[in-house]
Amino acid sequence: MRFRYILMVLIAVILTGCISQEAYNNTEQITYYVSSINGDDNNTGFDEEEPIASISKVNSLKLNPGDKVLFECDSIFRGHLIPQSGEEFNAVIYDSYGEGEQPVIVGSVSIFDDVVLEKLQDDIYGIYAEYDVGNIIINDGEIFGSKKFKIEDLINPLDYFYDTKQRVLYIYLDEELKNIVNDEDSE
Repeated sequence: MRFRYILMVLIAVILTGCISQEAYNNTEQITYYVSSINGDDNNTGFDEEEPIASISKVNSLKLNPGDKVLFECDSIFRGHLIPQSGEEFNAVIYDSYGEGEQPVIVGSVSIFDDVVLEKLQDDIYGIYAEYDVGNIIINDGEIFGSKKFKIEDLINPLDYFYDTKQRVLYIYLDEELKNIVNDEDSE
């Protein structure tokens, strides 16, 4: 009698596991398309023709095991991708689509996009920056900034200091650099 009871419980556990696994496997897997060229974060991203645009939007997705996030070739994305892993045998897949150069994800952000430089004193400007700035690179590496640890040390063009309490980036910009920073064609 006891053996029969254990056998019935074991069969029930096995069947429950199979049913749960079968129901799990029937979960719809979604492919998201992401493009810095043609994307819009108001899109769903379910179609190549209507991709989403940004890493921050990708990070906000509730991805399930087996979902795919495909980044368009020739795209350049700025920000910090926070990958979601899925499960051991059913991972979330990150890959590319389209033709061209592999997409690039740059862990930095452009602090000068849509920003108004506020002149604080002679050649010192302030910009709100949510995160500490590690490097300032202008025109794809043509010009580099030099990080300082006190605002008083900003004495040369492109010297910069980040105030962690106020979340303000202070930067020394002479007239030439101010024009480069405000030029829409420069990064």
